Amino acid sequence: NFMNQIPGLGDYERINVYISQSDGSQDVWGIIIENKRVIEVKNSELENPTFNAETSEETLEKIQQSEQPVREATAAIRNSEIRVNAETPKGKIKLAIARFLLLFSTK
Repeated sequence: NFMNQIPGLGDYERINVYISQSDGSQDVWGIIIENKRVIEVKNSELENPTFNAETSEETLEKIQQSEQPVREATAAIRNSEIRVNAETPKGKIKLAIARFLLLFSTK
């Protein structure tokens, strides 16, 4: 399961993803995770998110086309091509742990 490979991601999360498009527009996706499984994806912003993430269409395409998408996503976070912000106190702790674990993940 891809979700089990993301450091710091809990069993229950609400994540807004803001994607900058090549034409200058921005898409917003809301992702709800329960039991480390994606249960809902909406083409709109969620209320009370645990995390907000920002990235570009180009970065997502690079991850999707990669033979090792988890490694590519981890590299994108490390390179700030994906920026993640915690929106709750618990989320801030999870994010701090995830950033620490990323220091030791394979490059």
